[in-house]
Amino acid sequence: MVKYNNIDNELFQKMCEVKVSVITKIAFIYEAIIHILKKTAIPHIRFIIKKNDDYLLDKDIVFYKTVPGELFLPNAKFMKCKPAGILFILHDYTDGFCFDDVKRFKNNTFTFSMKNNTVEQLIITIKHGLINYTHSQSCSIREEKIEKRVRINLSKKQSKITIQLANGLDLKTISSLNKVTVNTIKYHIKEIKKKMKLASTYELYQFAHMLKSLTDST
Repeated sequence: MVKYNNIDNELFQKMCEVKVSVITKIAFIYEAIIHILKKTAIPHIRFIIKKNDDYLLDKDIVFYKTVPGELFLPNAKFMKCKPAGILFILHDYTDGFCFDDVKRFKNNTFTFSMKNNTVEQLIITIKHGLINYTHSQSCSIREEKIEKRVRINLSKKQSKITIQLANGLDLKTISSLNKVTVNTIKYHIKEIKKKMKLASTYELYQFAHMLKSLTDST
């Protein structure tokens, strides 16, 4: 994963809204989850919480308290979650219960036994899931915003030169490939640093490798 450090930090200051649904008929569980979410301070994240909203395709995070046997139903409501979202399944089985036979769970699913564990352990489980989710979301949002800024500010030639720098090419080779002089390449590099607010050569190469990684992933 590329480290962005000081590259254009103002891009990431905007508050990100995270839609949450808490599905349970037990008031204590609902109030406990609300309390935990309010106490879990994650920079630039604002939770939009709804109770028993079972339309889950647009929810980023779902807390679902199952009823006995529901885990094995092929049409269980929690199977209709947003593919990229995170699901917390709260159940009444013991910790030793084996979920290996339940093949339909998403990769980003956390199961929690209400029978054996405490509220403190629930807090740990929720925080662990939220940290993983918000980290991946922050990286995704960050990359999207930088990609957009690159498209707006850099010409195709400047983007190409940036990637050539990331590939380890020297200025003479880059000038030859682009059929321009070395001084022209130096001018473009100066403009790239200015447009992308890169304070040093180190940040330039850091940005270049980030842009290359985004290009390679598309």
